[in-house]
Amino acid sequence: MRYSMLLILIAFLLVFNACSDQIVSSCDTNSPPPAFVAKFSAIQEKILTPNCAIPGCHAGEFPQQNMSLESGMSYGNLVNVASNESALLRVKPGASSESWLIRKLEGDGTTRMPLIGDPLTPAEIDTIRAWIDRGANND
Repeated sequence: MRYSMLLILIAFLLVFNACSDQIVSSCDTNSPPPAFVAKFSAIQEKILTPNCAIPGCHAGEFPQQNMSLESGMSYGNLVNVASNESALLRVKPGASSESWLIRKLEGDGTTRMPLIGDPLTPAEIDTIRAWIDRGANND
């Protein structure tokens, strides 16, 4: 009796361990990347600098739409600044739905940005939207 209980316990542990390993590995390969923190400093580092502040786009001596998105310049070129293409502000603090930046990133009635490379992911756009809706602070 004791021997059979021990075998059952060992079998259970082996199956449980195998299943837990499978769950972890499938979670690791299928999980989306972690969301960005909705802070301007993180948005600058993780989104704007690698996707927008590149030569020929929103960086350098003659940035597109006269809007440099390079670190140290982007906040002042985005928040409460009139768009050159629309009656909307580029970023209207507290109102992402009324911010030209979100429309450009989604391609809502306009050319979708960025032009070079892949579009931003929904998580990246949602992070920017959350930052705007929280007041678009320079944090």
